[in-house]
Order: sequence, then C-alpha cells, then structure tokens
Amino acid sequence: MDRPSYRNYTTTAVLLIIGISAVLLGIAFNIYQNSLSNELLNQAATDVRSNAEIEVHTISEILERSVDAVTDNLELIAEAPSIRNNDTSALDLINLGQDISANLTDFYMWLDAEGKIVWISNLNESNYQRYKGTDLSYREYFSVPKETSEAYYSSAIDSNDNISRLYISYPIFNDSNTGSASSSGNAQFVGIVTAGIRIDRLGDFLQSTVPEKYNSSIGFIDKDGTILYTSTNHSLIGLNVLGEEFQSIMPLQVNEFFNRLLRDSLTIPTANVYDVAYQGNTASIAYKPVSLENNSIGTLYITASHNLAENVQKLINQQISFSFVIYIVIAAIALGFAFVVLTSNRRLHTALESKTYELRKTIDKLRASNDILTSTDRSLKDKQAQLTTINKELLEAYEQLKVHERMQQDFINIAAHELRTPTQSIVGYTELLQHDYNLNKQNPIDSDPSTQDSLEALRRNAIRLKNLTNDILDVSRIEAGTLRLNKERINLNEKIRNVVKDISNTNLQVAEKGLTIQFLNDKENVVIEYYVNADKSRLFQVLSNLINNAIKFTGINGVISITLDKTEYSMSGNSNTVKENEYAFVRVKDNGSGIDPEIQSRLFSKFATKSDIGTGLGLFIAKSIIEAHGGKIFAENNSDGRGATFTFSLPID
Repeated sequence: MDRPSYRNYTTTAVLLIIGISAVLLGIAFNIYQNSLSNELLNQAATDVRSNAEIEVHTISEILERSVDAVTDNLELIAEAPSIRNNDTSALDLINLGQDISANLTDFYMWLDAEGKIVWISNLNESNYQRYKGTDLSYREYFSVPKETSEAYYSSAIDSNDNISRLYISYPIFNDSNTGSASSSGNAQFVGIVTAGIRIDRLGDFLQSTVPEKYNSSIGFIDKDGTILYTSTNHSLIGLNVLGEEFQSIMPLQVNEFFNRLLRDSLTIPTANVYDVAYQGNTASIAYKPVSLENNSIGTLYITASHNLAENVQKLINQQISFSFVIYIVIAAIALGFAFVVLTSNRRLHTALESKTYELRKTIDKLRASNDILTSTDRSLKDKQAQLTTINKELLEAYEQLKVHERMQQDFINIAAHELRTPTQSIVGYTELLQHDYNLNKQNPIDSDPSTQDSLEALRRNAIRLKNLTNDILDVSRIEAGTLRLNKERINLNEKIRNVVKDISNTNLQVAEKGLTIQFLNDKENVVIEYYVNADKSRLFQVLSNLINNAIKFTGINGVISITLDKTEYSMSGNSNTVKENEYAFVRVKDNGSGIDPEIQSRLFSKFATKSDIGTGLGLFIAKSIIEAHGGKIFAENNSDGRGATFTFSLPID
C-alpha cells in the first residue's frame, strides 16, 4: 500500500504544480492583454485629439485670412481718393468690395463724418432712398474707429432689420492740405467704411470648411461669450455661454468643468484641447482664438467624439470574452484530465477487466475533449476571418487616403499655376502705370503724391504674392520629385556680384537700415574665379533668399558679408592623399539677431520661421535646390554671439 500512496501524492503534486503554472500564465497573459488594450485606447484617443487640434487650427487660419481680406478691402476703399474726397464715383468701388468678399459679407456701407449713411452696396434706387441719411452715429462700429483711428471688429449686433451681424469698420481721414489720408494731427475725420457679416452666413461659411469625412462639430463664440454658431443645436445661437439661460440647460455632471474650459478659451489667447466624458461617451474639444492685429474676434471650437476609441474598446471586449471562454475550456480539460488520472491511480489494485473498462471510459472522454478542441479551433478560424476582413477595410481606407493626398497635391499645382498668371499681369500693369505716372508727374494737375505710394504698395504686394505663388509651386514640385534643373557652366564669382548688386538696388530695407552688403573676395589682391555646373536661375534664387533673409534679421547699419572659397575631401586608409571631390563654399554672414534656438533644429523645414513676414518656405526650397545640385547647406550662430552664418557647397566644375 505504500507504493500506491506515494504515487498518488506524486501525481497530485505534479497536477498541482501544473495547475498553479497555468493560473500564473493566465494572469500574466491577462495583464499583458489589459496593457495592450489600454495602449490601443490611448493611441486612438491621441489620434482623435491630434485631428481635432489640426482641424481647429486649419479652420481658424481660413477664417482669419477671410476676415483679413475683408479688412484689406476696407483699407483700400478708405484710402481711395474718391472716398476721401466724398466723390460719388466711389460707389462702384464699394460695390466691387462686396462682390469680392460676397462669400462672407452681407454688404459694405459708407457713413459720413456725422454717422449718416452715404451708400450701401448693391442697392436699387428705391431701397437706397429708403436708407440714405439714416443716422448710425450711436453704433459702436462708427464711434470706436472714429475715436481710435484704427480698424474695429465688433461683437454680435442686432441691425435695424433685426438680423444679427458682425461688423468690421475702418476710419476715413482726409488731409486738408494735400488731400491724402494721414494719421498726423492735421488729418480730418470724414467717415468710415464698414462691412456687415450675417451670423447665419458666418455659420454656413464655417460649416463649409469642415470635411464631411471628419465626424466632428464646429462652434464659434464671439469675444463677449455670445454663441454665433454651433452645428449641433441651432437653438443655442445668440445665447451667452455664461448667462443663466445657457447655464440652466447644461448637465450638472459637466457644468464646472465646461465653464472652466469656456473661461480659459475666452480669456487665455492660446489654443488648447480638452477631453469631456458624459454618460459613457468621450469627446475632445479643441479651441483656438481668432484674432487680427491683436484684435480678438472670437474663439473657434471643434468637437470630435471618440468613436474610433469606442470601436477599439468593443473589439477589445470581444477579444477578452473570447479569451475567457478559452480559459474555461482549458480549465475544464485540465480538471477532467486530473480526475481521470487520480481515478485511474486509485483503481490500480482492481482486476484487469475493470482496468480495461476504465481505460475505455477514459478514451471516450478524450474523444469528447477532442470534439471540444475541434470546435474551439473552428471558432478561432472564424475570429481569424473577422480580423482578415478588418485588415482589408483598413487597407482600403489607406488607399483612399493616398488618393486624397494626390488630389490635394494636384489642387496645389493647379492653384499655384492659376495664381501666377494674374499676379504677373498685376505686376506688369502696375509697373506700366508707374511709368506713365513718372512721365506725367511734371504736370501739377496730374500729379498726386498718394498715387505713387499706392502704385508702389500695389506693385510690392503683387510681387510678394507672385513670390509666394512661386514658392508654393516649387514646394509642390519638390515634394512630387519633379524639380528640374537646367545646368550650365557658371562663373560663381560673377553670379554673386550680380545678386549683391541686384538686391542692393531693389530691396528697400538696405537703404532704410543703412546696411552694407559686401563680397569680400573682390577686396583681396588675388581673386580666384570659381566655376560650377548649375542652374543659373535656381542659383540666383538660393543666393537672393539667403541675402534677403540676412537683411530681414540685421539691424540698423548692419554688415552682411559674402565669402567664397573651396575645400578638398581626402580618401582615408591610404598613405597618399587623393583629391576625391572639390567643393566651392559660399558663406553669407550677418551681425543681426541670429537664429532663434526654438527653430534651429528645424530651420530648413517647411513653415519654420519666427518672423512676422514670410511663410517659412524659402530655406526649405533653398535646401532642396542645393541638394539637387549635389551640395549641402547648413547654418549656425556666430561665435561672437552676433548674427548667424549660412553656408552652402557646390561641386566645382
């Protein structure tokens, strides 16, 4: 009897060890599965927040540019001689301004110095007589710009026709001595021009900017906290978010958190994103203040629900349930096997016939277990088929994203090409008008001091728009891999001299700041000429970009120096030094403010800039052009702490 007892104890211990090991493995697998599930949920939520931030930033930029365009229209109208001289020929100019911004504005209106209506755009004769002379001097959009002499952006105002609108106003001044607009003491206030934006049209404009594929809602609150638009519940439009009526319908569970979010968004001029959970649903609310020239217009909100995260949670719950079923099946099999083994050990003393009978019963149970395993395997295959289907859907979504990206790239190419033609025409006609003006300015009747300034401003901004269009087209070509170079043998010394001469004559900041631009190689006793095989126009683009960039960040009486030398790379591993390649190095050094450490690591990336002027595309384009020539470009702050040096290399021909 001792030996059977010993065997029973041993078998029990082995089964106990196996059971404990199985439990520990199950616990470890469950911990890993929970960790993986949480990571997937966090990643999905992060993607939703990131998309909401990108979307609110993009739409706010579109709104700011649209409102800025309206402000520019008002400024041009206010500075027109016909407006300043109260000439009725300015009516066509006001109608034209409304036609240009009709997608956003409702009308343009001209008020005289007493605040009475002179003209409202696009009115027939009967309506014009009805509104002409109406006194609106009590309105803030008249009184504020009259006092401040600056552009004014109003909150929501109920107009005389009981329609809520936002107003953008610009003052009109007339210098009695010269007849030109002026901000000096002898300037006379003669009225304002203002543009009205209907609240419902602003809502339609905002909604049109939201892509349909993004399951998100949009809202806009003015600087006083009044809801101007919300895509989820139009009955809330016109309510103040901090007022009693809005607060009474807000759920108590999120009241405190939501009010803190609203106060932060209206008082702190920075963008942010918050997650809000209510009744088991989670959403990300991203907001960004919309402002122009330090004037707050309002705050834009994008709400994105975490549908993707919830779908991921459902899949994870299904996987956990399936794993739990597997655990139960395995546990049942293990318990059945243990029961059979223990029963067999206790009945070893019985007769051979009885043992054979028990053995057959065991075989039957094993067959039943095999059926269970077969069923489990079939279930696993079904789950694998479901995962394959999900994979296929993800691949299809990825292909759709690639098609969208190609469509976006094609749109940028077409837009850049279409913009370049009219801007070139504007530059040409403006220079022609300047030429005619210079021929006629000897005649005191034809000369107007403001005309030359207006023509120069028009020409300068048209050139700026043309350069921006060319930059966008170049970036599009670079990213599409279609940038082509027309190489020829070029005297690099002569090219630098020509660029320095051209910029010194055309860049107005050189004279205004008293800057000195010098090519130091020309001051040496022996001048070495360097020749490279390069695209002449692209090389001019790189040099002018670096020099103009140095001009922008160099102060009064600053010095910009250009040097040209060469270096040789040697092959290592040999006792003899062998010239493998020779490179010409061009260095543009200034003694300005230097490179901001915040953007130094991404200086040559797209849209990397700390300047209020410029798009941040110039250095990215320059880097791409130089690398296409087989060279390198880099930048560093000067060791003396004053200014920076930009260097690029080109293979010597």
